[in-house]
Amino acid sequence: MSKILIVTFCFILAFVILACKAEQKAESEMQQQEQVTTVEPDSGQATCPGCGMTMATAEMIAYDVDGETHHFCSEGCKDNYLAQHEEMEGEDSDIEDE
Repeated sequence: MSKILIVTFCFILAFVILACKAEQKAESEMQQQEQVTTVEPDSGQATCPGCGMTMATAEMIAYDVDGETHHFCSEGCKDNYLAQHEEMEGEDSDIEDE
């Protein structure tokens, strides 16, 4: 009976150790991805129309709106800007209909 308990304990211990190592590896990879930035020295800068932040265009999300390229600092700013842009277009068409 004691041999079964010892073997079971060893399996559980091995599983916990492997799970912790996998979690540490995943956290390490996430930190490395966050630290990587691709900024070219002569890339220029742009201002995000969603929040007004100015940063290097190489770090921004480029998106075409009405045939014009806009640079956004994040997906959230892009989505908010597009939602507001659609609302404004809807109000303009309501005014023209009247």
